[in-house]
Amino acid sequence: MTMAAPRIRRLFDRFAHVYDTAALQRAVYRPAHDAVVAELRAAAPMWVLDAGCGTGILADRLGDDVGPARVVGCDLSMGMLRRAAERCPRGAWLQGDALRLPLRDGVVDAVVTTQAFHFLTDRRGALAEFRRVLRTGGLLVIAMVNPRTFITSRVMSGAGTHILGAGVWPTRDELRDDIAASGFEVREQRGVGPLGHTVVTVATAQRVETVRTRLRHMEG
Repeated sequence: MTMAAPRIRRLFDRFAHVYDTAALQRAVYRPAHDAVVAELRAAAPMWVLDAGCGTGILADRLGDDVGPARVVGCDLSMGMLRRAAERCPRGAWLQGDALRLPLRDGVVDAVVTTQAFHFLTDRRGALAEFRRVLRTGGLLVIAMVNPRTFITSRVMSGAGTHILGAGVWPTRDELRDDIAASGFEVREQRGVGPLGHTVVTVATAQRVETVRTRLRHMEG
């Protein structure tokens, strides 16, 4: 667990009751969820891990919109997970840290995380775990608020300070480099939502041999 994990868990336990408000979902989460759904429909995975699943809104939607996919939701916050279980009793909900996912190697076809990755202080550690639980060729989709747009910078300086200000915010290039160094091939990065306030990064899990070859070239 990262040093920030207990603080993040307490933060979201506290804010779980307002997480589902219509305005927040419409402005911040819906554009990211739409992008994730589109990617998963094209990939047609059987097993999906929603890392940082919150109250289960995306996981519940994936069960309906990306059939016959089975979705496992994982989150640090029990407050969030309780709401997820109430929303979607059919779901599989796990409390866990992104640095120690409670799953075996290579058991999922896709890992998605929406508006949560910036709360992980050890980005490469989390990406290594995502790669571990993904099968080779599996899909990774990360949707993360871009704090450098006018809208999000204003929110972070005001009402959103407690939540958004708790995050660690890589640039697009930094995120791409982290993902590429963790056993993935980055396919695309694009902005979604009003003025592109969320960046969606899509990547594919590479074979171990491919990763080793790339690392040797980098070292040489």
